[in-house]
Amino acid sequence: NNYKSKGAYTTVHKRDVPRDANLISSHHFFQIKTDGSPEKLKLKFRLVPHGNRDAEKESLRTDSSTAQFPVIRLILSLATILRFAVSSIDITGAYLQAGEIKREIYMRPPQGWTASPGELWKLEKPAYGLVDSGRIWQLCVEDWLLSYGLRQLPGLPQFFYLKNKKGQVVLLVAKVFDDHLVAGSREEMNEFQNSFSK
Repeated sequence: NNYKSKGAYTTVHKRDVPRDANLISSHHFFQIKTDGSPEKLKLKFRLVPHGNRDAEKESLRTDSSTAQFPVIRLILSLATILRFAVSSIDITGAYLQAGEIKREIYMRPPQGWTASPGELWKLEKPAYGLVDSGRIWQLCVEDWLLSYGLRQLPGLPQFFYLKNKKGQVVLLVAKVFDDHLVAGSREEMNEFQNSFSK
């Protein structure tokens, strides 16, 4: 599961957890996804912490901007004018790749999960379901995009663009929740997607 492979938690025993610790429960979430054809049904599983029971939720910064439809339309229009290819990037388990949580929060394993008696999980990564995960993911992605050389368009914080040495725009990126809309030359897009997926 993604939680283990991404180091999303460390196992602790409840006797080692302070009595006043921020402790929440969790549940399984199942969804059937399809691309429209009945032959390609896919069962998606997600483990979701009950972020609504997070004792710190009122004091956390949780805002996270995403590209609105005008930004998406702008990228698609520019892609048409510049004759760019268009693609999207879907990051599997995106939030779990966003660095570490800088606070202490514990979670009970969900019912039906094989766990030792008294076992709790200390969350290390911003899992889907925690109120601040979206913001942590946004800041992580923004840092990466800027370090790659992209610039943010003033006034549209989820619109990024890359210029080559001649000053020509060669890549456009919009963050849409945990997916990304990308437009550019095939070469630039392949290079970007290979770097971004690492």
